[in-house]
Amino acid sequence: LMPLLNQYRHLYPDVDLDFASGFEANPHELLQNAEFDLLITADPIALKGIEYFPIFEYESRLVLSNTHPLVRAERITVQELAEETLITYPVDKHRLDIMAKLFIPANIQPKQIRTTDLTQMLIQLVASGRGIAALPDWVVNEYEQKGWVSSRRLDCVSASGLRRTLYAGYRTEEKEKSYFEGFLKQLAKFSQKRNQYYMN
Repeated sequence: LMPLLNQYRHLYPDVDLDFASGFEANPHELLQNAEFDLLITADPIALKGIEYFPIFEYESRLVLSNTHPLVRAERITVQELAEETLITYPVDKHRLDIMAKLFIPANIQPKQIRTTDLTQMLIQLVASGRGIAALPDWVVNEYEQKGWVSSRRLDCVSASGLRRTLYAGYRTEEKEKSYFEGFLKQLAKFSQKRNQYYMN
């Protein structure tokens, strides 16, 4: 989203942009209570006065060290993944794609869960064989191209892998404001371009 934000700054130089980390316990309620104006989330929880705009679909991919035996496995099962340490961000497990869509429905827990706030630290831990992770394709692609880690489709979820949609959540009352309407229009253009790229 950084190119979009840079364009927005040029169009609306008087609007102040600030960012929160994304590890808050109840981000949807904070949005509802006007603690911030926009929430990027894969979990569009129905709340009074809150609307969601679908930005794009992504694939959550299994991230492994380059020497991990599962890199070359013909098929990976949830039971095999449960024998691993899952390295992830410090958020509620229901907000983690791999937990919400794989482990919890199968009523299975990973052997251990280890957390870190930083993506680069997460990648380093996986690369050094300390565990596995699941990250959105746009995150893992960068590190895979550098040769740091390998990724696999989570086809134990479905043949097309673990796919989610990323949404922008906002208060309904905000969308009539010109600066916010301008951001949503830019977001719509970005979404269209991203989805066309993804399909190609």
